Amino acid sequence: MNAKDPDIISDLLFRYMRGELDEAETVRLQKWRRDSVRHEALFQRITAKYYLEENLKKCLISEKEQGKEWKKIKKSTVSKRGVYRVWRYAAIFLLPLVIGLVYLKKDRFVTSDYPAVQTADRITSVAVLTLDDGTTINLEELSNDSVNINGQSRIIKSGDTLRYDALAAGKQDVQYNTLAIPRGAEYHLMLSDGTVVYLNSASSLRYPVAFSGEQRKVELTGEGYFEVKRDVNKPFIVKAADVEIKVLGTSFGIRAYEDENQILTTLVEGAVNVKKNYSEVLLQPSQQAVCISGDDKVAVQTVNVEHFIGWKSGRFVFDNLRLEEIVNRIQKWYDFEVFYQNDELKNLLFSVNIVKYEDFTRFFRALERTESVKFEIKGRSVIVKR
Repeated sequence: MNAKDPDIISDLLFRYMRGELDEAETVRLQKWRRDSVRHEALFQRITAKYYLEENLKKCLISEKEQGKEWKKIKKSTVSKRGVYRVWRYAAIFLLPLVIGLVYLKKDRFVTSDYPAVQTADRITSVAVLTLDDGTTINLEELSNDSVNINGQSRIIKSGDTLRYDALAAGKQDVQYNTLAIPRGAEYHLMLSDGTVVYLNSASSLRYPVAFSGEQRKVELTGEGYFEVKRDVNKPFIVKAADVEIKVLGTSFGIRAYEDENQILTTLVEGAVNVKKNYSEVLLQPSQQAVCISGDDKVAVQTVNVEHFIGWKSGRFVFDNLRLEEIVNRIQKWYDFEVFYQNDELKNLLFSVNIVKYEDFTRFFRALERTESVKFEIKGRSVIVKR
């Protein structure tokens, strides 16, 4: 069976988006992505927030029908415990995937950036790459497919993805680059060993441009999702503040923002070792390590991983969270100030699974449909009231 056959790849992509791939199929899809920058660009295009949202618009029902549907949805999703659930209810996977696979079958790979934001509500600052010598590169100004030789690796940019190809060994002092993602943006990075890192907004990753020695070590601030290339002779280590995550080859997410009092490590597949000072745990799939500031103990809990990694697919996913925490999180994507009519409103609990919009007002209008809270929006100020 030819793993590059368009029909096989089409099937893998479709079932990837439905979360149905087994371990062997996941490895096969990852290999296809790593075979070519164009493959990775197509993968990101198909699963991108903008692409899904634009095609979602074509699937939405009329306003009148929406009103009827929302009444049905509210009856079935508002629980007696006061947890309000908001779900988008259109065919979000099939249409964009079919369109993407037309490009695949014709070998037409989209590598251009996504269309520019049409509103001023989303923060528009851009990702910055800082090289080992202190040189900074505004990635918006770096053209697609441009190549930068820094002595140890070749850097290739394609859309919102950077890829590092290690050059032949010969030199070398270890050189470190830092990729900083501002609020309101996301970026993808393929390291020189083939490991893929998804970086969320307001995050940064410091990493060697080429791995040497007995381990592969990077430093994360903010939030990232890692698909680590397996190497039994060289473990992959992520340092996040005073927490160290060690793996051989696996997929997992880490949330380690400096303004939050905990670091969360969520395992999707494989196994990871999480260590904080003298406390150490080994995670299994669907487990999460919780490291709270000021506490050396590493706690473990079982979670729905989609609630913690949905962001990498262009979605806001919150499960039974306080409104204040939800608002604080989306402020890393949108630029607005929030004021609460009273403190009780901060403690309202919501569960949300919704695409990221360019206009932040649409997020709040969706929450209003629960009829549990109202938002008065004036420019970039949001007033929360009953």
